[in-house]
Amino acid sequence: KATPIVQFWYQEGPYGDYRPLHYTLWRLLYLITGDLSPAFLHSLPLAGHTLCGLLVGLLAAQASRKLLPALLATALFVLAPFAFDAVLWVSSFSYPLTTALALGALLLYSLAREKDDRVLHIGALVFTALAALAYEGGVVTGVLIFLYELLRDRRTLSRWAWGHGAISAAAVLLIAGRPAHDRRP
Repeated sequence: KATPIVQFWYQEGPYGDYRPLHYTLWRLLYLITGDLSPAFLHSLPLAGHTLCGLLVGLLAAQASRKLLPALLATALFVLAPFAFDAVLWVSSFSYPLTTALALGALLLYSLAREKDDRVLHIGALVFTALAALAYEGGVVTGVLIFLYELLRDRRTLSRWAWGHGAISAAAVLLIAGRPAHDRRP
């Protein structure tokens, strides 16, 4: 509650990790609502998990152009999570947040490729960058976009796919270069 927002962006977090977006959102929510009660904090991963399920359904609908696969993908994701701990634990809010950002990046990228829309491409790049800043594992979002591009049976890779790869590589360097909060042997 007392940590200034800017501090999350230039050093490791309170648990020895670098998740500035996650902690910034918590701090902003506290400033807006004045509440960081257990019930409120438990609702964040649940809401994030639900959002991820909806994004999975949207991706399935876009890929299949049918409602049934989209509904089944959404139901499977929401009702049978692979990492159920990410839904239950307050401290795991960064996982559904990162997953939502990565899914959002993929969805925006897919739409941008379909419509050849520069604004959607830029939005996808922003989501790719934010995914890495919500949780360290989000650095694979660029690889996800690259894999999507390869699997779409295109003859040449989009320069935008290379941009996602570059953002993920930059995020790895950023995270690896963060100063330690308080590392004592």
